[in-house]
Amino acid sequence: MYESIDIFVKNNFMSNSYSIQRMYNVIRFLKNNPSTMIEIQDYLSRLNSNYIRNEKTIRRDFHSIEELFGYEIEYDKKQRVYKIEKVVDDIYKDKLLESITLMNILQQSKNINKYIHLDRKQTGGTDYLNDIIEAIENKYVLSFTLNSYWGEATKRKCSPIAIKEAMKRFYLIAYDIDKKEIRNYGLDRISNFRILDEKFSPATYDINEIYQHAFGIENYYDPINVILRFDNTQFNYLTSLPLHHSQEIINKDANTFTVNLFVHPTHELKMEILKFGDYCEVLEPSFYREEMKTTINNLYKIYTK
Repeated sequence: MYESIDIFVKNNFMSNSYSIQRMYNVIRFLKNNPSTMIEIQDYLSRLNSNYIRNEKTIRRDFHSIEELFGYEIEYDKKQRVYKIEKVVDDIYKDKLLESITLMNILQQSKNINKYIHLDRKQTGGTDYLNDIIEAIENKYVLSFTLNSYWGEATKRKCSPIAIKEAMKRFYLIAYDIDKKEIRNYGLDRISNFRILDEKFSPATYDINEIYQHAFGIENYYDPINVILRFDNTQFNYLTSLPLHHSQEIINKDANTFTVNLFVHPTHELKMEILKFGDYCEVLEPSFYREEMKTTINNLYKIYTK
């Protein structure tokens, strides 16, 4: 599906990262400035005094930009400028551009740490990503130790299906051969990782379908409508950064607004709701509202001892 990205990165990015940086700069410039070819090249020259003007290269970049990042650049004959006409909604291409944007910024200055302060929170487990993808493509069995936050470490043997990102962590989605069911494993909790010289083909699973209603990685309850009422001070925040892709605003008045989420009502979702404190109230379903009430009462007891 994303073979074109993979081929481009292998053939171009590793040997000439400047071409990627140039395309990033073209996107950044045209987003806010529909421009002529001369203006585009003037802009690139200002950024890099060693830039060699070549219109054919820029036109090839336009094609690569669309293929890699989903930005369609068209020529407006009436205004005689190039402009971004369409942006394809694709999370993988968004992630790629996001990574390149950060890389570009971090390379700009040796003193970048004075201006950008990165989160020290470690995702962990990323060292295994390439090996897991190789095992998925070749149907190899994986063996590893799963370290628990709450109990004893256990040895696992599984057939990998996919990798999922959730809550700033990566998870291995796999068929556990001993337990004979689909499980997820946080890569940050894996050690003694090995690819076995053994193959196993689990049934075909649609991971997007399995996790489409998940908030995070948990999906152990059936998805339902969860209705939340927020103070209006949270409106701009939650419309710019929805809690879930299913979020729908179903009511708004002078002081509050109400949203509906179609999700698995899990512990992860409850923790997210609690982050809003008294700015958020669970209205439905009743059992989930009661769970929240119990949790809040327990907190009250802790703080009033």
